[in-house]
Amino acid sequence: MRCPAPPPYPNCKPSCGLRKPAIIVSLAARRATLPWGPRIIVPDNMRSLVSIAALTILPLALASVRHDSMQGGQQTVVKKDPATLAAQDTHQGVTVAADPWLQPEDYKTRFGKKTPYDAGIIAIDVYFHNDGNIPLRVNLDTIRLTLAFEGQPEQDLPPLRAEVVADYILNQSGAKKSRRPLSLPIGGGKGNKQMNELILVIRENQLATDVIPPKGTVNGFFYFDLGGEFDYIKSAKLYVPDLKEMETDKTLFFFDVPLNKSVKK
Repeated sequence: MRCPAPPPYPNCKPSCGLRKPAIIVSLAARRATLPWGPRIIVPDNMRSLVSIAALTILPLALASVRHDSMQGGQQTVVKKDPATLAAQDTHQGVTVAADPWLQPEDYKTRFGKKTPYDAGIIAIDVYFHNDGNIPLRVNLDTIRLTLAFEGQPEQDLPPLRAEVVADYILNQSGAKKSRRPLSLPIGGGKGNKQMNELILVIRENQLATDVIPPKGTVNGFFYFDLGGEFDYIKSAKLYVPDLKEMETDKTLFFFDVPLNKSVKK
């Protein structure tokens, strides 16, 4: 049985005997704190005044803003029914489904000329559906892409921040190039305009909230560095270890979504 949550950023040691090329995650990416969507913070003496209706409206409002913002971008976001996706795991009234993007032309319609795919990064559209009557919160920082090759130790890859993805795209595009120190934008200036615009697009496509409302669905991209080895997705699972009921603090059993089912044969 797997532990409730993986170590912060496990890395495969040289002695593990991997027969496939090792996947390298940059030190900056591993140490970075993920700037995921808004967190609802309520004082103890005010919690009784926070209604489920308010928790329901927030993710829907964020989704509406995300939709409107994409109208001026490359393409309007089109959501899928998570029940129709081949890669999914369902229990305790919750469904976690994943749609890995494997075709470069799909990235072009969403991101434009320069895309995560060009930098060897895969975007996985992850759906969370809550069929219960209690709002849920998922810890996005603990989600991992688990690579499980037969006869070899598993490798857990953390999702990349938008700034890291943008840097790989603009400064070191090409799956075979080695990762260099990040050159993240500092302040304004013409040199940073392209970087800032790309970061905005990447964030607009990311999952924008960690709250899953009752009878509701939220979705968005997670980005993982596969070093251009997109075939690895056939041996990958999306691991979601930390999902709780907000009112009771009850922890749900972990979710393991086998991504090989999403690959067309």
